[in-house]
Amino acid sequence: MPGMIETVPQLTIAAARAIAGAAFSEAERQSCAIVVVVLDAGSEILLVERGSGAPVSSIEIARRKAECAVGFGMPTEILASVSASNPALANLPRMLPFEGGIPVIIDGRIAGAIGVSGASQEQDLACARAGIAAVMSDIAG
Repeated sequence: MPGMIETVPQLTIAAARAIAGAAFSEAERQSCAIVVVVLDAGSEILLVERGSGAPVSSIEIARRKAECAVGFGMPTEILASVSASNPALANLPRMLPFEGGIPVIIDGRIAGAIGVSGASQEQDLACARAGIAAVMSDIAG
């Protein structure tokens, strides 16, 4: 029956590796140690990588940033500003509205997300943006 099955974009492990590689390149450029978590659209882990010197605790933080990005379909930097004016939002289970989580959106659909932690919020965000840019330029190009 028409309309009963949808084709949705999915991140591949190759895309997850490209995202992480670009994020780690940015971290190296900024001389910071990070953890990268890439999730699929269902918030399942595709890739976890901890750079040398990055705190082990950053693994869970990066995952939660990515989960927020997938769940809300927006970067966690936006969630941070929204939750500042709505404290109840910040108290939702597993909510972590810190910079460094960005969804991968393809054709208007969430295909997954990156979460970066371990450095300053600004550095985490820059590394996450670099990761997203790498895969989006490949899709567009």
